[in-house]
Amino acid sequence: MTAPTPTRTRKSAPPPRKSKSAPDQRRQRPDQRGRAAERTATRGTLWTPACWALIAVVAIVFARTLGQGFSPWDDSIAVYANPYLDPVTLGSVAHFWEQPYQGLYIPLAYTIFGLSPK
Repeated sequence: MTAPTPTRTRKSAPPPRKSKSAPDQRRQRPDQRGRAAERTATRGTLWTPACWALIAVVAIVFARTLGQGFSPWDDSIAVYANPYLDPVTLGSVAHFWEQPYQGLYIPLAYTIFGLSPK
């Protein structure tokens, strides 16, 4: 009888390196990756009621201002006595974006004033 020849085992190739873009997944065991995703999803849903509650409180507090008229403090200068808003033209609104009016540079607010109905 002849002696069996020893079989040579192949060395397996090292596993491919993971990208550096997800270092937290590289360090976690596979069973922990699912838990981390569950925690993230749960955390997002917990903040949703708090955000809606905050929006509701702000809306309730400032809802009273919607029915108010003009104030004598600065509305005469900024709105109804503003020559660039009577009549409103594209050039007059562009003026607010180019330079301040009465020392106040708020072009978005003046654009909204110009777009609002009289």
